[in-house]
Amino acid sequence: MGNTELTKASVVTAAYRLACQVGLLQISVRTVASEAGFSKTGTITHFKNLETLKLAVLDHAALIFSQEVFTPALSTTRGLPRLREIVRRWVTHNSEKETCLFISASFEVDSRPGPIREHIERWMTELRKQICKAIEMAVEEGHLSQNTPPDELAFAIFSLATGAHHDAHMLQSKQSSQFALNLFESLIKIYQIQ
Repeated sequence: MGNTELTKASVVTAAYRLACQVGLLQISVRTVASEAGFSKTGTITHFKNLETLKLAVLDHAALIFSQEVFTPALSTTRGLPRLREIVRRWVTHNSEKETCLFISASFEVDSRPGPIREHIERWMTELRKQICKAIEMAVEEGHLSQNTPPDELAFAIFSLATGAHHDAHMLQSKQSSQFALNLFESLIKIYQIQ
């Protein structure tokens, strides 16, 4: 990686840290430059504009999420064990990190049309598809009933992860992860083959 790529990566990492603290829409070239230790010109030179930098921050957040949640879960046994591991890692990722940028940013932009909202919507839609796929694998493996509705269960998992994130960060709850995981297990019992 050359100096240009290193500088660009440093700017994105600094902008990501800042967005996790103050919100994606609150970052500016000035605040990112200050966080990264670069001039404003040196910060924005690598990006077409601030919006392009914010999109790069979202891509960085997606990579972190994938590395901390999905990639490690793939080494878990296919089916319900893997689904459990995805949910466990997602819920703890939401609660133990500074924030899940996609969840917090989705609330920032949910009623604001534009490229940032579209980017988040695409990522969230893809995440929902991956959760549905994990549920379908659990059905295929005989861990969950054939009557298990993947879309409905994926919605419930999203709701649990979002609720855990909210309580961990807004209410400073130390129990939100455990509450979400307990509720997940209660949901699974409904669909498990006895």
